[in-house]
Amino acid sequence: MTTTTEEDQYLRRILALLDSARPYENLTQSDSKQWQVQPGSALAGDDANADPYHASHNAWTALTVAVDHLH
Repeated sequence: MTTTTEEDQYLRRILALLDSARPYENLTQSDSKQWQVQPGSALAGDDANADPYHASHNAWTALTVAVDHLH
């Protein structure tokens, strides 16, 4: 299969964008504790309003799944 110059440029751009997600991959796959909600943050307020559920868990799960899909 051959690609045109324009297709090649698009493919290179896509690969560059995917590579820019690597820091998020490292963040979500390590024991960085970045998933912990900062006291006083908007997300902490959401967690308090949704008690006994945690909106922050849904946010972290969505981020993790998105990064996994990119990978």
